Amino acid sequence: MRAPDIRQRPPLGAWVAIGTLALAVRFFYLWEIHDAPGFTRLVGDGVVYDDWARALAAGDWLGQGIFYQAPLYPYFLGVLYAVFGHDLLAVRIVQCILGALACALLGAAGSRLFCRTIGVFSGILLAVYPTAFFADGLIQKSSLDIFFVCLFLVALAAAMELRARPLAWLACGVVLGMLALTRENALALAPVAVAFVALQRRDGGWRTRALASASLVLGIALALSPVAVRNTIVGGEFHVTTAQLGPNLYIGNNPTANGMYRPLRYGRGDAHYERLDATELAERAVGHELTPGEVSTYWAGRAIRFALAEPGHWLRLVGLKAALFVNRVEVGDAEDQYTYAEWSSLLAAGRALHYGMLVPLATIGIVLGWRRGTGPRLVVALLFAYAASVIAMFVMARYRHPALPFLCLLAVAGIVDGGRYVRARRYAALGLAALLAAGIAVPSNLPLASEATVRAGSLYNIGRRLQDEPGGLDPAIAYYRRALDLNPRDAMIANNLGLALERRDGTQAGLPYLQRAVELAPGQADFHYNLAGALAEIGKSDEAVAAYQRTLVLSPDSADAHNNLGNLFQQRGDVAAAIEHYEAALRLDGRHVQALNNLGVAEVRAGHVERAIETFRRVLAIDPKSRSALANLATALGGAGQDDEAIAIWKQLIAIAPEPERAILEQRLSEYRHRADAQQRAP
Repeated sequence: MRAPDIRQRPPLGAWVAIGTLALAVRFFYLWEIHDAPGFTRLVGDGVVYDDWARALAAGDWLGQGIFYQAPLYPYFLGVLYAVFGHDLLAVRIVQCILGALACALLGAAGSRLFCRTIGVFSGILLAVYPTAFFADGLIQKSSLDIFFVCLFLVALAAAMELRARPLAWLACGVVLGMLALTRENALALAPVAVAFVALQRRDGGWRTRALASASLVLGIALALSPVAVRNTIVGGEFHVTTAQLGPNLYIGNNPTANGMYRPLRYGRGDAHYERLDATELAERAVGHELTPGEVSTYWAGRAIRFALAEPGHWLRLVGLKAALFVNRVEVGDAEDQYTYAEWSSLLAAGRALHYGMLVPLATIGIVLGWRRGTGPRLVVALLFAYAASVIAMFVMARYRHPALPFLCLLAVAGIVDGGRYVRARRYAALGLAALLAAGIAVPSNLPLASEATVRAGSLYNIGRRLQDEPGGLDPAIAYYRRALDLNPRDAMIANNLGLALERRDGTQAGLPYLQRAVELAPGQADFHYNLAGALAEIGKSDEAVAAYQRTLVLSPDSADAHNNLGNLFQQRGDVAAAIEHYEAALRLDGRHVQALNNLGVAEVRAGHVERAIETFRRVLAIDPKSRSALANLATALGGAGQDDEAIAIWKQLIAIAPEPERAILEQRLSEYRHRADAQQRAP
């Protein structure tokens, strides 16, 4: 193998210039977005990482259970929190520094693997590429992804120059292992790197190549081993990174998949629910408890069975995911760069830099640069391996983000080599490259995903964070309205807008949106439940009963729906039906305080006073300070003629009641005493 020409390396000043440019872009971007709602309010995975990092900084460095999400970024955050305190700006500054360093590293790698010109301009392209500096400003692991990819490329180039030195390949493996601890599917790069070492190093014997390959694998193992050991000791199972592979495979490979992220349960895309839902659904399906590894195996098995049972459907889905991978739209999940462009002129100005431009140029670079030698071919192989690992699951912006450095190198190579071929008048090869680029430009620029839908998701997430803050309800409603305008068929947005309007302006204001949510997603029990509550509030009892009954058809284990349905029947005078639903709620949740209390009231109305007294005592055994249960118990005891205990309960209630209510309760106690005394004096 011909080693790269080390004379192609630019001087140190070039890397300093690239890094300085990248840092200036990133710092200016941070300054621009400092007033954006997401700057101080975390959403999506950022909330989970933040909570995790706070626990780490507080001393819980081992945690509990098998890792479900890649651990390196939360530990990175935890260290920063331990040093700087809970300072999100400090985190963003550190990430921007790493992002700027990544640009310089990419330039260095490109100079070694391609040539000086390609290296320098690749670093510049990454420095100004909007998705790159947007990611560096998020509380997300994407900034570490890019840093480790660029460091890995530099390590590969250095190992190639140092020929078969085991330490160089060991270091290369360690970096790849670190990358896998931020993005698990990056392990797909390992076979490519090992094959490159084993098959491409023609200047050494098989022993030399075997030692180099073993060193690379050992480096990967060294990086992964602390997590694997920790998972085994703390979680009881061996996992080199996480136990999330199975659910991710299923999300991208099932009969209803659309190539992008869809949570296992509708409306529960929040990272807090992912492990819980994957486990609960799997355990319900098999009928017994499962370990994290068994949960992952269950979902992976379902994905494989789908592919085998419906190969045509699955192949079409793979094709769609491949097209989405190269598409111009950055499919965000919780935050997106299109929404942040409202606060950043840099993001707005950079809209012309996207995959729809980058991928066709990279295609030209692949075709025309194939004869440059091993370095470009290695970059192409790494790109294809990583793309396959994403397409095997599902496509979203942060999943495909680690491919960006490879594409930058190849896109710049396409421009440089295109000019070289024009000057050499090699029009046949140039025409073939242009034809292939035009072909890939079609899926790259088709409207396969919608920027409006992506933005709607981000605006919705902002609204969710704002609505519970003091004074945040009005701006939350404004964000919900904007989100619904962008994506009028999103039932979750309509539902939350309805609930928010109900809180602010009353039930009538929110009712149309709650009805709209049910119309858009008639199979979602929560939407029927919310609509039923609103209908009951405005006195539409029959419609509310029907909505609660529909809720129970969709979600038979909803104790709350049974309880509320019981309340409606009790209001209508059908005490027997009310008792039936309260008891159904308690069979589902024996500690449902509201259902117990309501059951006691219904039992009193049905004439079962002694039974009601025991029911109220059960409430107080769960919640000794329940004022409604104390009042109901006192009333029931009085009705049963147990005046002394009733008076004692009234006194207990008065002792814990807020000051404004005490006078009223004392008046009621006085009246009760008079009635009791009168009854005792009666002949």
